[in-house]
Amino acid sequence: MIKLLPKSPDFITLQHFENLEFVNCEADALTYFFEPPPGWANLADCGDYPCTGPKNTIFSFSNIKWTGLEGQKNALKDFNLIPWVSGYTDKFPECTKMDSINGHICTNNDMGILVWESQDPDSIDRSIQPIYINYNQDASIQNKLNSYMDHNCDSFYNSQ
Repeated sequence: MIKLLPKSPDFITLQHFENLEFVNCEADALTYFFEPPPGWANLADCGDYPCTGPKNTIFSFSNIKWTGLEGQKNALKDFNLIPWVSGYTDKFPECTKMDSINGHICTNNDMGILVWESQDPDSIDRSIQPIYINYNQDASIQNKLNSYMDHNCDSFYNSQ
């Protein structure tokens, strides 16, 4: 029902859905968080590993009503859906892994998306990656983030 754009290597804004009624919908099939294509890992686009936009996404739902298929375990009123990041999102409190969406369903509403911008004078000429985000200050549990894809052809340098 809810699909990420297949050409979304970069930032995907937090999507918030409120006061919806799902009629005869499977709660375990609302979306599917795809893995960043390995083809994105090349010198002209994302560098040594794929851009990570699809793995840093939140679909937030509040005041949701489910009718027609009552009794579904994951048919919640208020919840978030997030992609699965091996060894990282598994540690999030109040989140349960759902293989059917390649992600987690979470009742934890303390989630957000971190975005930053380089203020360096040469930020147009070079990019910064990888960036590691540690979970609870534990360096053994981390998410590896990439900068945005270079959408012009100048071989891994940010385009002007």
